Amino acid sequence: MAAAQGIDFIRPLKSSPLLEKELQAIRQDVAYLEKDRLMAPDVEAMRLWASRGQWPSVIEALLPSFN
Repeated sequence: MAAAQGIDFIRPLKSSPLLEKELQAIRQDVAYLEKDRLMAPDVEAMRLWASRGQWPSVIEALLPSFN
C-alpha cells in the first residue's frame, strides 16, 4: 500500500510495466489516499488482494524465494 502510494506521488513519472499493472490491480481495491481516513478497510483490502495469490509468473521468476 505504501509502495503504491509512493509511485502515485511521483506522477506523471511511471514505474516498470509490470509494476504499473500491479498498481492498477491494487487501485481497483484501494483508492489513492488523498486525505486522512480510517485505514483499516484499506489494510484489509490489501490483505485480501495479496492472499488471492494472483501474482504474475514474472514476479515469481524475478523473486525465486517468493514461494
